[in-house]
Amino acid sequence: MKFSIYALVVGAAFAAATPLDMIDEIEASGEIPPLLWTGQIEIGGDNVTLTGSAESLNCNVGGGAEPLWILNGISYLYGLGNGGCRAPAGWGGCSRTSCSYNAAIWLCNDRTVPVTIPCKYVADNAAGIHEKCKHWVYDPPAPRRTNGEYDYYTNGQIFSFDKTWNVIVKSTNC
Repeated sequence: MKFSIYALVVGAAFAAATPLDMIDEIEASGEIPPLLWTGQIEIGGDNVTLTGSAESLNCNVGGGAEPLWILNGISYLYGLGNGGCRAPAGWGGCSRTSCSYNAAIWLCNDRTVPVTIPCKYVADNAAGIHEKCKHWVYDPPAPRRTNGEYDYYTNGQIFSFDKTWNVIVKSTNC
């Protein structure tokens, strides 16, 4: 009887813990488990499990691109869905997956073999860059403006969980 009362008290204590309590305990311990992701890196390839986080985001990489045209490129890539965006082999092997009005989305490869990534994943990463890396810039007077004004641009780079490929958003002549 004593054992079953003890089990009920201990069980009730664990049941009362909320997810926020659990997060607080994890953060207090300083041992935060990494994110695990399982899926195909290459279309038709085997599932792999990757460990990491999306903290590998660098803003202000390359020149700033007009957000409207980056959003247009993101929409285009989402339209390709699971279709493969491919980058050549080699560190820094990059392919321009979308470019309009000098605003480009690049897929870059840091592997020794070519990489094919579903275009919707490239779009997801470009959308993350757009959301986190947009910034205001003062443009001096130009032919299309009567006075200098602030405008916002976006540019940045985000790496895959395993750091073997990355997406760059920047201005590019196209």
